[in-house]
Amino acid sequence: MRGPNGQVFAGIAPVCQLYQRGNQLSGQCTGPNARGPATGVVNGNNATMAATWEWTATASNPNGQSGVVVFYSRIDNDNVMRGTFTGSSQPGVTGTFWAQ
Repeated sequence: MRGPNGQVFAGIAPVCQLYQRGNQLSGQCTGPNARGPATGVVNGNNATMAATWEWTATASNPNGQSGVVVFYSRIDNDNVMRGTFTGSSQPGVTGTFWAQ
């Protein structure tokens, strides 16, 4: 994760299981310090697909932070999501991710 001035200061590594029905995404994410539901949408066609989804994280121990993490991604031909995320518990902080 990067702060508003670009400094790297933390990383997160939730494991999310997302299911797609039509253009809707739903599932669960579990990280080392938080867990909760994930929901979102997939847009586009086979040539250009994108997904926006959010994880409503609830701290699962004293090191965790509760809040909403929003993910913005494209889905490439190799079926890998790549994109960025922002979180409500750390305003101004962004990060990059990939998921398969």
